[in-house]
Parts: sequence; C-alpha cells; structure tokens
Amino acid sequence: MQLSLSRRRFGLIIVGSTAMTLGLHYTAPSAHAAAAELIVGPAAVMNGKTVLRVATNSAGVDLLTSTGAFKMAPMGYTPGKIRLLSLSRGLGLRPLSEQPAVISTTTDASLTAAFAVFDGVTGNGDVEVLFPGLSLIESVPVATSSQAPFSLA
Repeated sequence: MQLSLSRRRFGLIIVGSTAMTLGLHYTAPSAHAAAAELIVGPAAVMNGKTVLRVATNSAGVDLLTSTGAFKMAPMGYTPGKIRLLSLSRGLGLRPLSEQPAVISTTTDASLTAAFAVFDGVTGNGDVEVLFPGLSLIESVPVATSSQAPFSLA
C-alpha cells in the first residue's frame, strides 16, 4: 500500500501504516482492522521553546515507540530519536534533555498524543520532522501559541 499524507486537524497525517517489530512495513488495513493514523504537528514556539505534537489513534500507538521516535516512561512518552529540522533556517535540533510538561488542550479522546520540546525556532514558515523509521516529514505547520492544541504547564 502507498503511504498517504494529507493535512487534517492542523498537522500532517500518515494513514494506512502498520509498524512491525523490525522496522516499518506499510500494509493495507484489513476490513476488520482500523488504519493506523499518525498526526505530526503542529509545532508552536512557547516561552522560547518549540513544542512538537505527535498524535496517533489506537491502531498506530506502536509507531511512537517501535520507530524509536519516543520512549515509554512512567509518566508517558518521552522523545527519543525524533528530530526537528528547518532546512530554510539551516537548523537541525535534538529534543531538550530536560523536557517541560506539556498539556494537551484538545478533547479528542480517540488520539494518544506525545510531545517533544526543542530549542525555539525563529521566523515564519513550516518545519520538517525527521521521524525515525518513516523519513523526513515536510511542511509541518508552526502555529501561534494561542492556536496550538497544547500548552506548557
């Protein structure tokens, strides 16, 4: 099956992917199984830091950890090998070693959200996200802090 990317819910969505234990293999969902949905974005600059939201439905929860993008911790997901890039700004950022608490302000209970916090990016324009096991995800929107579906605690 082809990997399909589309804009929805203020981010990028990857539909129809299933993570296997050794790497990612994309397969068509069966009639009985829901398609995995991975939403990358938006990002927002808050208090001098860039916060990136990655959300998934229950069928795609494995994508967060099996790719190495996030690690499971007692308090939820912590960023792993996910990277925030801005090719137009000449930036490549790793998640901050001290992750501040982020609170989701959306009411969509069907999604599991994970957040990665990076140094702040300046200027306008989208960013790119290097998601291990998937590839470079381009055109991730950067929202204003008042439009973002999350806030810093």
